Formats: sequence, structure tokens, C-alpha cells
Amino acid sequence: MCEMISPLKFVVFLLVIHNSVENNDFSAGSLDFTVRFFKNFYNQSSNSIVSPISVRLALATIYQAAGSKLAPEIQQAIDLQQQSKEETAKNARNFIERINNDHLHVLFKAFKINDQLEPNFEKAIRAALSTDVETVDFQDTTLLSETINEWVSNATNNIIRDFVEEQSLEPNTEFMLINAVALKAEWASKFPADATRQVAFHYVNGDREVDMMRQVMTVPYRVTEDFHAAELAYSQESDLSMWIILPRGRGSLRDLVRMLSPEMIAGIRQGSKTILLTVELPRFSIRNEFDVRNVLEKMGHSNLFELADLEVFRGRRSEINDIFQSAVIVVDEDGTEASAASRVNVKWRSGPRPFFAHKPFIFFIQQRSTNTILFIGQYSNHED
Repeated sequence: MCEMISPLKFVVFLLVIHNSVENNDFSAGSLDFTVRFFKNFYNQSSNSIVSPISVRLALATIYQAAGSKLAPEIQQAIDLQQQSKEETAKNARNFIERINNDHLHVLFKAFKINDQLEPNFEKAIRAALSTDVETVDFQDTTLLSETINEWVSNATNNIIRDFVEEQSLEPNTEFMLINAVALKAEWASKFPADATRQVAFHYVNGDREVDMMRQVMTVPYRVTEDFHAAELAYSQESDLSMWIILPRGRGSLRDLVRMLSPEMIAGIRQGSKTILLTVELPRFSIRNEFDVRNVLEKMGHSNLFELADLEVFRGRRSEINDIFQSAVIVVDEDGTEASAASRVNVKWRSGPRPFFAHKPFIFFIQQRSTNTILFIGQYSNHED
């Protein structure tokens, strides 16, 4: 008799929005995964914002149900450091508790058919993610879409109210995991609104005028022959900052992405010196909706979706069907709203060193106390 294989619907949702650790075991391997994920997601024809740590947390949860064939594949894919399932669940939970604060929230929600979950997997979900598993009828796509959208709306303070459309839900789904990451933080030093002016941004697809924010500030700064980078802190209580990495000279964003590595990021952090800069940064907003499965397959992890080796439900095997992430970031004078997109030529003779983000750049948002990258992306294209 053939064993029944049920598709596992796996959805990851991310929201990054702004309104006008010590290292723990789960952090180990995070930087490597973040860099690999971003480089495989990168597309020079569009802007991007992704949260590899969000994907990593979700897959660490699915790892709890993995059999002997799939478990090592997940370990390899997300760089788990040979942890047992119990250790992984505990470390993931400790990590979530450590990063959650008034400015950053990581929330999970699980839905299942009316069937009994494998007890250890259900226990792990409750322990690692601090959430119950809600029983739903995946055949009733109307009610299910309303249920999901209500949860996402509540999790993101009503910023996104229509996360899923009814027709996008598959009736043969048996389990769904949704992850919401919401960030709301103000700059430690806000950009003065009256200093914002129209400046040319040299997009990959042509120059456009943008609203360019400007201020003089003392920040950590790292300069090399190929790039320079500056760290812009959010409010102290948020424990967050954004690094902006700009190519230098004739270097391009593509060159910068090519050379991006964990060692490069570590060098930026460790080799930075605090100096006085005149920082110019565009207001910008990015929204991505993408299939995480495609990225993981490009990274060489297609086995994650080919092995029916998940015991989500007692007595039968399931497989991961797809992984979805939606991400939004909005940056303005107050913190992390708008996008715009000519030219003001200024020659600096003395005073603070200029750090002008007038051309495509990479950015990442990190938790400062643990050096954990929460979001990473690039701003390179106008969308009009």
C-alpha cells in the first residue's frame, strides 16, 4: 500500500514599517545564511528587502517534524550548528524572546486541518514559537482568507489588511505557518525635514530626482578602496541600527553584491571608526512579495521540497509545498515612508567627510547587541 503524501503549505510573512546578545546558539550560522540568501535573491532590475532570519526561524520550526532524511537537509540549508531538535526549539525561542521589544515584534501563527498533529511537533511549536495551532477548514477558502487576513492585520497594527486573496489558497493544504515581523523605530538622530531637497539619484535604470534627506552626524564609518559604509542608529532603546554600504569610484552595485561575504560584513563592523559625516540618504520605500522556494532552490537546497519526510500529523508523511514572504520597508526623516527619485553638484573643500547615497546601495538592519541581521536589501531602481 502506498503511503499518503500530503502537501504542506508554508507561508512566511514579513512587514517592516515605520510611522513618521550576546550571541546565542541560534545566532550561529545566521550571518552565513543571510549573505547566501540575499546574494541568491538579488536581481539588479529591482529593489529588494528580505528577512533571511525570518525564513531561518520558520524552517527551524519545520525541522522539528523532519525525519532522518530531511533533518540533515534543513540543518545544512539554514546552517544549524548540529543542534538536536530540542536544543533548536529552545534556542529559537530564546532568540525570539531576546529580539522582541517595543520596536520589533516577531510573531507566528499556525493553522491545521481537523486532524491530530504529531505530539512532539505540536509541543515544539508551542515551546519555540509560543503560539497555539488553530484548526481551520482549508476547503472553505473564503473563511480561511478572512481568518488569515484578520491575524495579519492585528499582528501589523492594521498596516496590511489583505495579505492573502481567496483564490491564492489551495484547498488541499493541511498545515500553514505564518510569520509576521514588524519593525517600528525612530532614528537616534532624526533628519531635519527642512534640510530635505531634490537631488539626482543615479538609478540603474536612469537618473531621477528624489527627496534626499541630509544631516551632519557622528557615526561609525568604514572606508576601503571598493566601498564605504556608515551605521545609522535607531533610538537607543530599540537596540537597532541600519548600515548603508556604498560602492566607491567606478564600482557598481553588482560588484558590491559579488564581493559581499560574512567576512566583509564582519570587517565593516570591526574596522569602523566613529567620525563626523555629512550623510545624504534618499527617502525610500520597497515592497517585495516572492517565493522563498525559488531562492532556496538557487542556493542548492531543492531537496527540501522533494523529500516527503515530515511527520506533521501522526501516522503520515507530508512535504513542504512552498514558502512565501512579503516584505515592506519605509524610510523617512523620522525613521524606518515614501519614495521619490536630479542633480545638485556640490564640491566639498573642508568640514565633515561626505557620505552621499546618490547611487545604488546595500543596506541591512541589525540588532546591535547581538550583531544579528534582521533585514537586508538593496535600493537601485526607480519604479515609475
